[in-house]
Amino acid sequence: MQELKCQIPYNGEMTRSRSVLSLLVPLLVSLAACGTGITPTRSPGTSSSSSASAHASATAAPDTKSVTVTEIGIGRYDLVVVGVAVVANAAKYHDATGVVVHFTAKNRYGTVMHELDSPTVTIPAGATVPITVLCTDACVGASSIVAAVSVGAWQAHAASGTTVSLSNISCQGCSTPGSGSKSLAVTISGTHLTLGTIINEFAICRTGQGTINGGGLQQSVWTGAATTQQASIAVIATGYPADCTATAVLGS
Repeated sequence: MQELKCQIPYNGEMTRSRSVLSLLVPLLVSLAACGTGITPTRSPGTSSSSSASAHASATAAPDTKSVTVTEIGIGRYDLVVVGVAVVANAAKYHDATGVVVHFTAKNRYGTVMHELDSPTVTIPAGATVPITVLCTDACVGASSIVAAVSVGAWQAHAASGTTVSLSNISCQGCSTPGSGSKSLAVTISGTHLTLGTIINEFAICRTGQGTINGGGLQQSVWTGAATTQQASIAVIATGYPADCTATAVLGS
């Protein structure tokens, strides 16, 4: 704060006999003439610029952090049963990490035969992927599968910059009628994949009417030897699969 400096004229003729009012009048007039002399200063930590106000008012866009099971299906062959659950991440800006699908196999009477969990995976924002499990002796005779999904955490979409995808998908044996074991050949590629990254490849098969009748899974480790990597997914299908495809997601 600036020091207030103002000279007030002194009338040499002022005497003690003068009234207090006669002394105050010239004093007040002088103060009004010189002004307050105070210049307001801004606190160092404040700013009134429009850009600062805009920045302070900016908020992240709302998001729907939810992963749900949209379809389920089952495939059977010999002593192997495959459970398939199609899950969808409704979030637009967040990846769901630590996702696990909990499967329950039931017989034709609805009695629980066996429970098992899928591998733990990361589902990218807006993605819909099939998640599968394989069950052997404990599920023989199962006629239906139920599934529930749990999410470990949420992170900003592709915060790590790592992505994975499949291409050149071809099914060996899919054109052969009847139940059985098929094989799906795929090419894995991605961005920012590091040595040792866990990649889960999930296959799903459907009938000509679109009903899920099989699937499979394969877990690969990124070797880093090249920009692509080959994998083969063993597929179990009931009846004749009109179409089999696959999707890859990162392990969590």
